[in-house]
Amino acid sequence: MDGWKMTVMLSVKNRSLGFYFGLYGCEMTNDGYLLAVVAVGGGGNTSHTVVWSSDRNTIMDENSYALLSSDSGFVLVDDKVNNWALHQENEYLYVSVAGVNLTEEGNVVLFGNEGEILWQSFHNPIDTLLVGQRLFNGHNLMNYEASFAGLTKDGNFSVFINTTNRSLIYYQTQPDLNSRNLSGLVYAMDLKNGFVINLGKSDKSSTLEFIESAKLDSDGRLKRYRYENSREEITLI
Repeated sequence: MDGWKMTVMLSVKNRSLGFYFGLYGCEMTNDGYLLAVVAVGGGGNTSHTVVWSSDRNTIMDENSYALLSSDSGFVLVDDKVNNWALHQENEYLYVSVAGVNLTEEGNVVLFGNEGEILWQSFHNPIDTLLVGQRLFNGHNLMNYEASFAGLTKDGNFSVFINTTNRSLIYYQTQPDLNSRNLSGLVYAMDLKNGFVINLGKSDKSSTLEFIESAKLDSDGRLKRYRYENSREEITLI
């Protein structure tokens, strides 16, 4: 793969289109690896975007491996005795994990012995929202190059970027819920339930036909990514 490499643990794909979950390495990681979900499409291996990743402050080496255990849950371990564990609301998630699944929507799900969901990447976004994914009130999208997005108390979706050590709001939107022209990835606040809902089409299909996401870029702009088997499309939201 040109410019990036990956040790794949789980995958969901249809021809050249798919989601891959595993250890991901590129120039950004300085020859190290992150646990990540990568969306690939557009007819080639170079067209890809990371839609979820582990903490970028903990870069693992090439010999890292994932470990499922009854006391530590899901952890990564490498030769340097570094280790990384899943987080839930900024706390380590040390629970007994029976298995891991990657869904057709790109959601990584950890489940227990009774099949109960213990953790899922859709509830712990980094800088990207996939179709059908919710951003809960009080949670943020964070780009590691100094920008973040979240919800104001009035339900507006706002994007911030840090410049000269201060946070500046420069993008804010509140879609008209009565509009008949809503399409694609448009998000609005559900004030009753306290999360962002997707207003575009998010019906699950039996075969993976496209991947669509909204990603907070390093310049603080929200971009819409759409991958199909033969093409890709990137537009500003």
